Amino acid sequence: MPIAFALGVTDVVLAIIGILCSSLGYLFTAGVRKTWQMYAISSFQGTEAVMVPSIHSMMSKYVGKEEQGALFSFVSSVEAFATILGSAIFINLYNILHQDTYFFMAVLSFVAGALLCLIWIIEKWTRRRHQHQTTSTDEEPKSP
Repeated sequence: MPIAFALGVTDVVLAIIGILCSSLGYLFTAGVRKTWQMYAISSFQGTEAVMVPSIHSMMSKYVGKEEQGALFSFVSSVEAFATILGSAIFINLYNILHQDTYFFMAVLSFVAGALLCLIWIIEKWTRRRHQHQTTSTDEEPKSP
């Protein structure tokens, strides 16, 4: 990441690249039929490792130093709860829809993960665009 920062790449851009690769990996995983495809996708999703430090860096800028421990413990709690909740939802859906829909349920879980990642990207993009528009309108036009 120090190389990326030297090139002028921000945390937001690194997080978006990581989440985009993650969501594409989820979509590709939904269609996997052979073992070698899973390994190829795993190497592609390796860029997801850039995402977590970038997001943590962005989150730490929103709170004071004395509240960062509480922030990251809350984030860890939400991640654990989301894993438990997701398992409960998809296991119950699988049991309701019967075992003959195995492929559909596997695809559904990965597509849902990709959609959640894409929602985050859209939110960040619109927020960044809005911030860029407000900073450009705040500047006074220069007279010729």
